Order: sequence, then C-alpha cells, then structure tokens
Amino acid sequence: MKKKILVIDDEESMRHLLVDALEVFGYHVSTAKDGHQALDILDEAAFDLAICDLMMPHLDGRNFLKKVKDHTPNLPVMIITGYGTAQTEDEMMRLGARGYLPKPFTIEQIKTLVEQILGD
Repeated sequence: MKKKILVIDDEESMRHLLVDALEVFGYHVSTAKDGHQALDILDEAAFDLAICDLMMPHLDGRNFLKKVKDHTPNLPVMIITGYGTAQTEDEMMRLGARGYLPKPFTIEQIKTLVEQILGD
C-alpha cells in the first residue's frame, strides 16, 4: 500500500513540484494551501507524513507543528523553508519536527529525507 503524504505550502508551484516528485517515488500525495486547511484534511484522513512550509499566511508551519502534536501526535512533520537559519532548524526540531530542509532543495534531497523519516 502506498504511503500517504500531506504537502502544506501556500505556493501553488511548490505544491505541484512536490506532488509530481513524490508521486514518481510511489507516494500518494494530498495538498493543503495553509495549516488550517491541513488540519481539516487531517480530520478526514490519516497520513504517514506531513511536509509543511514554515512561512505561510493564516497558520504557519511553526504553529501547525504545535497544533498537529495535539491533533495527531504520531504524525511525523518535515518543515521546508526559504527563510531558514540554524536557530530556526533547532527550534523546529525542539517543537517535534522529524526533518528540516531549506529551500531551494533538490528532488534527491527531498526523496532522501522522506525515506529516512518513513523508514523506506
């Protein structure tokens, strides 16, 4: 059975890029444009991983990560960001992120980190 990944990013082009790449690697991918929409989706379906952008309107990656730990505590979350620093990475990992990847990243980098998190 294909593992399911939820991609959360306010940039449509990034959502499409990740969907295209992850589906080629054999994952079933759903998307959300912000953290609120992602939480609604998580009410309806189970996922093996969430990949979430850090900087988004309405509910950003930092607050999504905090909420998802109460909402779906066993869901691993990977944070992606174009605004990352070492301090931001440390903070995200302290908040419970299972992975962190600064933009721009390669498809191979995303594949490697997803496989590490999911144990593939």
